[in-house]
Amino acid sequence: MAHAIANGLTILPECRAMHGEAVAFGLVVQLRLERAPELDQVLEFCQRVGLPTTLEELGLGEISDVDLQGVANAVFRNERNMANEQAKVTKQKLVQLMCEA
Repeated sequence: MAHAIANGLTILPECRAMHGEAVAFGLVVQLRLERAPELDQVLEFCQRVGLPTTLEELGLGEISDVDLQGVANAVFRNERNMANEQAKVTKQKLVQLMCEA
């Protein structure tokens, strides 16, 4: 899912993050969804090496809910992106998780 989120972010012209930076953000969102015990460790690593973990750090602090819904739509466009997820996720939940990251 992290890669799908990174690809979804590319629909936003204001997203200037490099692909790896967007994947790092997507990984944080995915780990939050899964309530993974590794989340704190990954957050610490990302902060130590300067990878973004929030929308604000991606330069998207002022992003609208409509634009985030567009990202969620892009993520869900390919059903395979979500087929292997351990946790149930909806478009609304994905938007919420991106905002909380």
